[in-house]
Amino acid sequence: ESFMADCGDNLRQSPPETMETTQKARPGRRDLPRLAGLGMRPSNSSGTLRGMSSLKFGTSGLRGLVTELVGLPTYAHVRAFCAMLQEDEAAGPRGEVLTGRDLRSSSPLIARQCAQAIADAGLAPVDCGAVPTPALALAAMTSGSPAVMVTGSHIPDERNGLKFYRAGGEIDKADEARILAAHGALALTAVPAISAEPASRDVLSGYRARYADFFERALEGLVVGVYQHSSVGR
Repeated sequence: ESFMADCGDNLRQSPPETMETTQKARPGRRDLPRLAGLGMRPSNSSGTLRGMSSLKFGTSGLRGLVTELVGLPTYAHVRAFCAMLQEDEAAGPRGEVLTGRDLRSSSPLIARQCAQAIADAGLAPVDCGAVPTPALALAAMTSGSPAVMVTGSHIPDERNGLKFYRAGGEIDKADEARILAAHGALALTAVPAISAEPASRDVLSGYRARYADFFERALEGLVVGVYQHSSVGR
C-alpha cells in the first residue's frame, strides 16, 4: 500500500498492463485474507506471498491467466458458487444455472468445466453458448436463474475469467467473500472427467429483439466504430 501511495499520479497514468503487473508484484496487506482464500499464504513477516496466483476477484468477476484458471480453479470456484446458491435456496427453476462464453480460445473448455461443476453440485446446467455478457444476464434475470459467464472482457487472450450472477444481477463483494470461504471449505483437490450434458437454450433471439424493438432505426446514417476482440457481439 505504501508503494502504491508513493507512486501517486505516475502509477495512475501507467498503462493497465503496467498497473496490473505492479499490483501483482507488490500486493497490499489488505489483499492477504482474500488471496489466502485462493490457496496462497505469506512466506514471511513482510507479507511476500509464496505460490502466488494471478487469479483474483476484481471490478467484475474472477480473472487471471488461462493456465491458472482452467481445470481445478474453475471447477472449484463454480462449485463454491453453487454451494452459496444452495445455502440461500437461490438456484433457478428446476435447479437451473445458466452458462455462457465469449470467443476466446480457452472459453469452450472452461465453460464445459463450469457445467460439470454445476452438475456435480446437484444443480442443472443450461448451456447458452457463445453470447454477449448482457444477453446472458438478461436471460438469467428473465428466467429467474443464476448464471456463470466465461469471459475475460477486454484483457488479452492468454487470460480469461468468470462472472457470477444471481437471478437479480451480478454478485457483490459480500458474495465474493462467501464464494472464497466456500472454496476453502470444499478443499477440492481434483477435477472429474467431463461427462455433464447440459441442456441448451437460445438467449440471443430475445436479446436482439429487445434492442431492435427499442432503438428501431436510431443508428441509421451514423458511422459506428467497433473494437471486436473476443466479443460475441462483433
